[in-house]
Amino acid sequence: MKNFQHLFKIIPQTILYKMQNTFQGPGLNMLEHGLSVHQWYQWSLNNQNIFSDKSIDILKKIIIPNIHDDKIATYHIFHDIGKPYCLRQENGKNHFDDHAKISCEIFSQYCHDDMILDCIAFDMLFHTSSCEEIQQWCLEQ
Repeated sequence: MKNFQHLFKIIPQTILYKMQNTFQGPGLNMLEHGLSVHQWYQWSLNNQNIFSDKSIDILKKIIIPNIHDDKIATYHIFHDIGKPYCLRQENGKNHFDDHAKISCEIFSQYCHDDMILDCIAFDMLFHTSSCEEIQQWCLEQ
């Protein structure tokens, strides 16, 4: 996988430390999670034949033509940068209330790229919406 050290230089060490010490799940911290999301994205570009039509439509129609690889990597790696600041535990499970908004607010202090900030702010859209809804959102940006 590509070296992303240049991206880590835009974020203060204190925030990177918090990402490394807040866990998405057992054994996977926020920074590792962001890197794994990008690694999955890169892998999926080379293995499109095994994905659903919705996933392929999102990749081919929306993401690939509209977002430069370095921008998508930045989004993937830092999309959950706010989770350490909104962590709540309940019944032994981690919850990250309003994390997309908080992530966008924090990341906007260090990066002023509207495309990346919009992707972070609307991160949950990619998990909960149809391809058509995501495409409409992209056209409105």
